[in-house]
Amino acid sequence: MARPDPMIDFAELDPQNSGGGLRATFFHLGVIRILRRLNLLHKVTHVISVSGGSIAATQLVRHWKLYTGTPDQFDAAQSDLLSLRDWDIRGNVLRRALLWWPIYFLSLRFPQYLSRLRVGRTELLNREYDRYFGGLTLDGLRRSSEGSPQFHLVSTNLVTGSICSFTKRHYVIAEDGQLKPYSAELTKVSMAVTASSAFPPVFPPIRFDESMTGGKSGAFRGYSHFLTDGGVYDNTGYESAALLETDLKSKGTKLGDLIIVSDAGSPFQWRYDSEFTNPFSLAARASEIVMNRVAEEMLKRIVSQERIALVSIDDIDEDDSLSPMIQRATSRIRTDLDRFSAIEVAALVTHGENKAARQLQRHSQINSNVTPSSTTTNVFPIQLPPAEEVAGGLSKSWQLRWWNSFTNFSDWRTALIYLIALALLVGPTIGITAAFSYWVKQLEQKSAAQAAAMRKRRPSVS
Repeated sequence: MARPDPMIDFAELDPQNSGGGLRATFFHLGVIRILRRLNLLHKVTHVISVSGGSIAATQLVRHWKLYTGTPDQFDAAQSDLLSLRDWDIRGNVLRRALLWWPIYFLSLRFPQYLSRLRVGRTELLNREYDRYFGGLTLDGLRRSSEGSPQFHLVSTNLVTGSICSFTKRHYVIAEDGQLKPYSAELTKVSMAVTASSAFPPVFPPIRFDESMTGGKSGAFRGYSHFLTDGGVYDNTGYESAALLETDLKSKGTKLGDLIIVSDAGSPFQWRYDSEFTNPFSLAARASEIVMNRVAEEMLKRIVSQERIALVSIDDIDEDDSLSPMIQRATSRIRTDLDRFSAIEVAALVTHGENKAARQLQRHSQINSNVTPSSTTTNVFPIQLPPAEEVAGGLSKSWQLRWWNSFTNFSDWRTALIYLIALALLVGPTIGITAAFSYWVKQLEQKSAAQAAAMRKRRPSVS
């Protein structure tokens, strides 16, 4: 007797606290592609995302009809996600933050007068997401994506020290081991994504209160919620899934027969460049070690469960279409929101496809019920060049390129920043030179006047 078709819960999770950025987004796209090829994508019921995975999760739900439509429609949705490789999210934020900094400083100094002008890095990140997601609210997303999976964008509440998340209807807080929902239909999608992916200390926490929800007055407790990256509390998403399953069981249902954990987090890095004598670097490193140990223990719990397929960017297979060297280079690509090259994107997507295919083949729930099809997706639009060229293109992909934020001349703000910097450098020089010239001229005039006076006082020789 054949088994019933499995219901799949696809959890785009980032097991490392550093956040996955666009590296996670494109790796997850590879997992989405293999689910489509295996005719499993339409069976996804829940998407749980942490940190960088929230970008891909929200975009998947928003364009669900395209992702589950014809191959050309899938390509359209995929192209929309791939457009982020040229978006330069981090650069846009930093350039605007730098130009706005004087006003932001004044708004901090005089909050009673200039609070509306307090636009920092996190608010600018929120604006970037809002531009990408078209200003949608959670309710607007729900109405425009009928039939799509429920999503849970996981965040951390710094006030209560608890986990929280955003769904299509609610802002959900974990209290006493239970999930308590608050109406949040009018909350912007961008706010939810920002709250899930604003990794500290690069991005300060985002303020969230009753006025942003659309719920009835008095539903919230009498304080604002300050939200930061979901990985601060739950850096695997496993706790979120466990809480969700407990909540679903109390309602007579459950998560699917198979949970796919897509892990695009960066591995724990050894540090050879510091003796950790600075108290701040020591505290940061101690925190990293604690979080890494928590992540390791959580991953051990995950891999021990038969119903979980762990798709990890760090898995290296000898018989993969990508060579072990290329796989290792791909797993070290930076976790950032800057511009990504075509080689970086193609390597991440291909790596995600290969790792997901290998993991899904190991699960009997999948193998006994589906037949792979090559007609459900077209050829990926970005093709990998020969291995030597790929290796060269990925050789420096691990580096965080902060200077790249100021080399994007398609944004007029880049030119303005250089003009201001030039004025700050050249202006004082010109001023000093002009002042010195004026002083010399004054001395010359004074000397000339003294010489003329002396000639007048000198007796004439008859």
